[in-house]
Amino acid sequence: MKHQSLKPTLLVALVVLLGAPVVQATPYATAVTNTGSSVSFRLNEAADSVKIISAGGAVTNDLGALPAGLNTVSLAVTGPFQIEVNKGPTFGYLQGVANQISSDANRLVRFNAPRGVAVNRNPASAYFGRIYISNADTGSVAAVTRNLLNGDGIFMLNADFTDAVGQGDTARTAGLNWRNPPVTDHANKPFRIEVGEDSNLYISDYTSFTNATPTGNLYVADPDVADTSGTNVFVLDPANAGRIPSSAVVKGSLGAGNLTVYAIYPDKLYNYDFLGFPASSYSVMQRWDVGSGPLPSGAVPVRVTDLPILVSDVPSVLSDIEVAPDGKYFITQNRSAGFEGGLFVVDPAKDTDASGYPDIVFDSLAYSVAYFGMTNDLLLQTRGVKVAPDGSVVALVRDDNRVWIIPLTNGIPDLSRRLLMDSGVLTTLGRDITFDAAGNLYTASSGQAAIKAFSPGFASRAVTGSDGTFSVTRLTNSPPLVYVTASDTNIYEATAGDTGIFTVFRLGDTAAPLDVDLSLGGTALNGGDYQLLSTLVTIPTGQIRVTNVVYPINNPLLDGNRTLVVSVLPGPNYEVNPTNNSATIQIRDDDQPPGPVLFSDDFDTDTSANYAVVFGAENGVDDKTVLFSYDYSADNIPSAPHSVDGTNRGLKLTVNKNNTVASAAGVNIYPLGLSLSNEFALRFDMYERFSSAAAGTTEHSIFGLNHSGSRTNRALTGGGLVGGDGLWFAVESDGSASSSARSYALFASTNPAVAPPFSAVSARTMDPFFTAPPFLANGAPSGQWVDVEVTQTNLSGNLIITWKINAVVILVRTNTTPYTSGTIMLGHMDSFNSIGSTSNYTIFDNVRVINLTTTRPNITSIRRADANVEIDFTAGADDAADAFTLESSTGLPDGFDPDAGASITALGGGQFRAVSPNSAGPQRFFRIKR
Repeated sequence: MKHQSLKPTLLVALVVLLGAPVVQATPYATAVTNTGSSVSFRLNEAADSVKIISAGGAVTNDLGALPAGLNTVSLAVTGPFQIEVNKGPTFGYLQGVANQISSDANRLVRFNAPRGVAVNRNPASAYFGRIYISNADTGSVAAVTRNLLNGDGIFMLNADFTDAVGQGDTARTAGLNWRNPPVTDHANKPFRIEVGEDSNLYISDYTSFTNATPTGNLYVADPDVADTSGTNVFVLDPANAGRIPSSAVVKGSLGAGNLTVYAIYPDKLYNYDFLGFPASSYSVMQRWDVGSGPLPSGAVPVRVTDLPILVSDVPSVLSDIEVAPDGKYFITQNRSAGFEGGLFVVDPAKDTDASGYPDIVFDSLAYSVAYFGMTNDLLLQTRGVKVAPDGSVVALVRDDNRVWIIPLTNGIPDLSRRLLMDSGVLTTLGRDITFDAAGNLYTASSGQAAIKAFSPGFASRAVTGSDGTFSVTRLTNSPPLVYVTASDTNIYEATAGDTGIFTVFRLGDTAAPLDVDLSLGGTALNGGDYQLLSTLVTIPTGQIRVTNVVYPINNPLLDGNRTLVVSVLPGPNYEVNPTNNSATIQIRDDDQPPGPVLFSDDFDTDTSANYAVVFGAENGVDDKTVLFSYDYSADNIPSAPHSVDGTNRGLKLTVNKNNTVASAAGVNIYPLGLSLSNEFALRFDMYERFSSAAAGTTEHSIFGLNHSGSRTNRALTGGGLVGGDGLWFAVESDGSASSSARSYALFASTNPAVAPPFSAVSARTMDPFFTAPPFLANGAPSGQWVDVEVTQTNLSGNLIITWKINAVVILVRTNTTPYTSGTIMLGHMDSFNSIGSTSNYTIFDNVRVINLTTTRPNITSIRRADANVEIDFTAGADDAADAFTLESSTGLPDGFDPDAGASITALGGGQFRAVSPNSAGPQRFFRIKR
């Protein structure tokens, strides 16, 4: 087995939004029958025209437009015939539009616990077009008042989403036990499903082992899932088969004597040196040559690929497989942080190193790192995989129900042309994905409590033959369809390398260059807030896209957050996509108004004597690194944003790196003699770093306020009695969303004797704001300096805590704890009993506390002084002069603007003087603005 590489051309992601429901699928005919005097067939969707073609093409009966559902035509036809179904141009997932063709209001597509979806794609089968859904629990769907009190099992729908067998809300079980004792772990039973080439339904069972005995299996049922038809495919034996997390790809049939099953076995092979695998191996792709049976089969499985492909040292990794039309194996695994590959493609026709195992011709993690500059996999959190029947695209469903649509070139994914489709509400969990014979796409989601279907788009012609043949043609000769998407929608103007990206696409003819007119609107100024962009872009000959990078201009102005709205304007040589005709990019301001400084430390000198250092660990071993005035240029880290004159010294913290005993630990640093209350802001520069070269990447930078300064604040994975006090915050460094998605957590202690409750935000929520590159991992603010701010403000007598990173609001909560005053804390923790890399650490720099309790400026006098106007006013004794601006107006209805050339000086004791050089001319009004 050998890894091969195919270089993609460009890192661009198209985010497809769910547009207005045009409700146009690729319609095709199923359930075709001929009585001699009439022909009947079922359309999955309304068609613009339907024709019955017979007598070898000599006779055509044009039926015109027909609705979805069962259609019967009085027509005498002898011999083979074809039903040609035509649809005019429409939008779909191949064009950048998520055009849902199923209706969420149809109660028959709503399920409380869907786990799998499959469609019969065999035109020679009487069940061609039938949709199967596996549901793993009883329950209800309130939105459509559907009560699935007997919901464990299989449901069947016709191609038009009507009830195929009259089962209503009662699942069919094929006579198999999906729920009742001794079954206790039924949440994944039944699991994924697949229609075999023999038209039987193959049902995966992902239930747990019990005392090293497999309780799961692969089952088969007839196409109607009749009560007496269900049986185990395999003998229950841990050396043969147990629970199956993947779809089971089934080729051949028992009758033909060539039944072959492909699936993944996810569990440790208990005490078996199985076909050369070590006893600790997990997630093995296997092939069972069942032949003519009988069932249950004792066929010895054969490993399909060499190790390592999937994670081999972690149990119960959710995985899936697909065998593409060209024979390639597509293998996926679900990894939350993406530090292992999410998609592999194996070509059984290639064995370039003569190892006896086929080559891996695509590895999504290797490609993401080598060609996109990422540290983790673009295709993380993949749950299911299917290749379109024509082999044109591969579809991957994610945890959050988004769907990757990736074109295939010679059977290899072309990530540079990928699309990311929102299938509706973004929630967990996406469960399964499949295609029908016409290329319509189906998803199953427990979070959405539904199966959904989406059109591929374009004009289409689908032909179903009475002789068991089928073909579909997509017609793409219409004018190019142009649209724009933003793949990186958030910029922080102070972060080096943090840019926005928008891409203009065309779908259709690429034989000539195409000029596209754009408008650049929004509140951001072209050439002022971002580097100058042209409003005319040209898509080159042979290309489908042109990408523009938005580079922010970091100015010192307090101009707030601004937006760039890129819109496609009409043009003579293209059509504009009606739903993806604009894209918005936000530029976040890094500037803040000055205020009285209550505390500051730039760590340019060793100030360790001014701090208390408190440490705690599960094993009681003092294993911490605390380096004051650390020269972080030694780590190739640039000067922090708020450092003066480019200095590069800060506070470096880490834990659990100096001995070989794995233990969760945390260190807290407290300024001595500092007590804060009322309204204030804690601000600092923070740099997180981690290394993916070693296990144990998940650690947290921590900081807080209102502490006593004597306790260790830290957390344990899964809870634990780690006490503390105050309110403190934890930032995950690797974006893995591990430990109950505590990527960003606010811990609010109420009792130092117990573990503090917390509010959490997953790294996936922060993916749009912290993208890799320039950050080390999506959703994590690591590998770059970031601005952190925590404020405590008083709103109507309630203390409000607001936490921001790079001006992104992470969490807001009311402080209901007894901790309303105290000192601040900086720290670092490892909440796992593991030892991470020495490259996992936090650096803090330029820590300051700003007084937010302000005194309103009060003008005490105004007078002419030669050619100037002098305005005296009072404010807070701790206020700085640059906290104020003199504004003027020639007329109150005209509004105020900063007074040109004005200056403000502090006279001491809260006394200030503003001087305007504009005493001449018409009457002017003045005001002092904080």
